[in-house]
Amino acid sequence: MEPNKEWNDFLVARAGLNMFGNPIYKLVWSTSELELRHGTFREFHDDVFIREVTETRWTRKYWYINDRWVLERWIPPELCATKELPDSNQGSYEPMYTFEDGDRLYLPPNIKVLDFIITMAEKPHHITQEELFNELKDKEEKEIQHIMKAMDYRSDIGVALHLGAGRGYGQKSKDHREKLS
Repeated sequence: MEPNKEWNDFLVARAGLNMFGNPIYKLVWSTSELELRHGTFREFHDDVFIREVTETRWTRKYWYINDRWVLERWIPPELCATKELPDSNQGSYEPMYTFEDGDRLYLPPNIKVLDFIITMAEKPHHITQEELFNELKDKEEKEIQHIMKAMDYRSDIGVALHLGAGRGYGQKSKDHREKLS
């Protein structure tokens, strides 16, 4: 499944790109995410063991998570490079959050949740519940102010017109009505 373009665009705008030009954070679908892994693999046919082989192969990254969005964060190579992950010489994406609830039921991602998770991950210290509440409240108020400014509500008439509950009259309105006739 392909992520909503808006989600990953937001993540790039929020946190930027790494030194290789890839996003710091990305949202991936657990069932389709693969990684190149070197290791010893046991092969079966149904329940019958066939052989054991040591090689490098593409494997499902989240074999233990089915059909969920996973927020990943890029980790630089100096912190994660390993022989088991041949591509880790350019860093590795590691899971931060799986979009499911405590009963392992699906939760849909959204921009506010993505922003919250990143904000909490980037906090250098533990904050109290009250500090978190105040921060979220301030952010919400700023967002509402931004929306109101963008909509430029100046009067009850402007609100009524915007909501389609009012009619505008004048030369432009007359010309428009004539075009519709």
